[in-house]
Amino acid sequence: GLPDNNIHAITVDSQNTLWVGTWKNGVGYSKDWRNFRPFTELGNFKVNDFEEFDGRIYVASRKGVFSFHTNEPIGSLEKYDLGIMNIMNLLRDSENNLWIGTLKNGLAVTNLDADPDLEEVKFYKKSEKHPEGLQSNRISALAEDANGSIWVGTYNGLYSFNRASNSFKRHDITELSLPSVIILSIYPDDRGKLWIGVPGGLVELTNDSGKLKQLKVYDSESGLFNDYVVAITSDREDNVWLSSAGGISKLDRENGIITNYSVQDGLGIGSFNINALLKYNDTLFFG
Repeated sequence: GLPDNNIHAITVDSQNTLWVGTWKNGVGYSKDWRNFRPFTELGNFKVNDFEEFDGRIYVASRKGVFSFHTNEPIGSLEKYDLGIMNIMNLLRDSENNLWIGTLKNGLAVTNLDADPDLEEVKFYKKSEKHPEGLQSNRISALAEDANGSIWVGTYNGLYSFNRASNSFKRHDITELSLPSVIILSIYPDDRGKLWIGVPGGLVELTNDSGKLKQLKVYDSESGLFNDYVVAITSDREDNVWLSSAGGISKLDRENGIITNYSVQDGLGIGSFNINALLKYNDTLFFG
């Protein structure tokens, strides 16, 4: 079985092995996707995210950033000294930059082609000198859209990173009428929409080359079980799927109908974790 029933990270590597990161029992992996083995080299602590690059899986955890190779025998653990703990998110973008979101120390980035050992990491943090930049050091969500823009969710607003000017833009929460300044999850779809999960529902935004406009907020009044939206994706039929503190919901974009799935429908759990989601072929995994 699973090493721990509280799953915070899910990925499938290039060898088709399923990996899970847990709340207090580290990492487990399964070749057959049913029988899990503990990855004992890492230890028993909270794991928040995974990213794979060049035969190694990078791990975001409560104790920093680690990596290990996925080829047999699995192992060869590396720990990277970034000088900080509590790494919340990892995003490898289309240019092989690894973005590293932290709980208290802002956002870090390096290029994996040039710096696979994370020795030249650059940090972006909240600064009074740069009020247009990040206004929170607590990073909660990272995503890349089809145009290569990097989207950053924090506990104080939504930001996009402009590669040309090497700077962040803060998107006005009031102007967008978002229900909260806390951004829990971000999903850029392939239709030019940006979907945001907040402690107030699911927000649908149009994304016109980085200029955002709110279309609709879906919340408990619209039919969601729960407004605390922690992860978002879509399926091949173009339905939007999300997990929340109350279950899993499906939004049919064509007619706006929301279908909720909870413990009563056979779900083993009722509450889900922030960004604990994997879309793999036609299968959705929620943790």
